[in-house]
Amino acid sequence: MLLSVHLALQALGFSDTSDAELVDLYLASRGERYFAELYRRYSTRVYGKCLTMLNDSHEAHDAVQEIFERVILRIGNFRRTASFSTWLFAITNNHCIDRLRKRSRSKLSSAPVEEFEISSESEETTDWLEEQSPAAIRHILGELSEIDRAALVLMYMDDLSVREIATTLNLGESATKMRLKRARARALKIYETWSGRSSMSAA
Repeated sequence: MLLSVHLALQALGFSDTSDAELVDLYLASRGERYFAELYRRYSTRVYGKCLTMLNDSHEAHDAVQEIFERVILRIGNFRRTASFSTWLFAITNNHCIDRLRKRSRSKLSSAPVEEFEISSESEETTDWLEEQSPAAIRHILGELSEIDRAALVLMYMDDLSVREIATTLNLGESATKMRLKRARARALKIYETWSGRSSMSAA
């Protein structure tokens, strides 16, 4: 909380300054107002991502503070091969995954390659989950296990490839495909139960 209030007070108008320019200005002078502007631009979106992945508002607030503290320490490593937002959200994803691992106190398991065979069903081009309402998505994500929720957020909200998701989750690609397939199947069951109950209560 102290970090967010302090940065909010430091933020000035930089509407014509790009993210990359703000990074350069901060690195050159260590002026807090430049980092404050980056915080102002992205803290709400980072909080939204943390809340979606962690499913806990207090933990999400704490995570935002820790993420921007980490960004301060690592900002000198930012390279122009990707946008600042892409770099920031990668840090956000990794931090949330670390929190989920610590929370569950269990390691992600890698499925042997022979246990999973890619089928046409698992590679469908359209997905029912993408067509659901925000209310349905919130309910589904809230009912999923922590790691299943994280995997689907990385796939649908961040639009990461299987390889990128595998890297983030520290899994092999085959194990990641299996986890995504199972997570979608669980999500469908949750949705069918929820939508049935919703229809009955509306009747």
